[in-house]
Amino acid sequence: FKDIADRHEQVKDFAAKQDFNIDADNAPKYPILVINPTPVVLPKTDNGFTSLTMAFDLQVIDLVNKDNNNELEVLSDTMQIINDIINELSTHPDYIEDGLEIVSDVTLEPLRGAYDSDVDGWKTSIEIMQPNKRSYCSAPITNK
Repeated sequence: FKDIADRHEQVKDFAAKQDFNIDADNAPKYPILVINPTPVVLPKTDNGFTSLTMAFDLQVIDLVNKDNNNELEVLSDTMQIINDIINELSTHPDYIEDGLEIVSDVTLEPLRGAYDSDVDGWKTSIEIMQPNKRSYCSAPITNK
């Protein structure tokens, strides 16, 4: 997600925090992509632990003018950024080669006046499944 944020021309900042809040002393640059990793599941199958599913809470927020005259623009732009991220994860050749797949529907929820501040945007939760590329020889464990 940091790589996508760095490459996306509209995203100006990135945070990976469980309890994100806007700190007036360390205000982010806007728009900002915030992710919170949530539980990872390694489902057991007859062939072992062949995949893992990672869940992430995502939000993209941007500043709204005091008179709210850019609120619709902020909501439109931040929704587009999330859509760009979903499309990047779904279509980039590197992610496809790695076997990444979004396995859940993506539902966006608007954030208005989030964090008791002048920011709006969107939030969503996504689940990404990837193969668990496992091999006895590739683990950094010494034989005894």
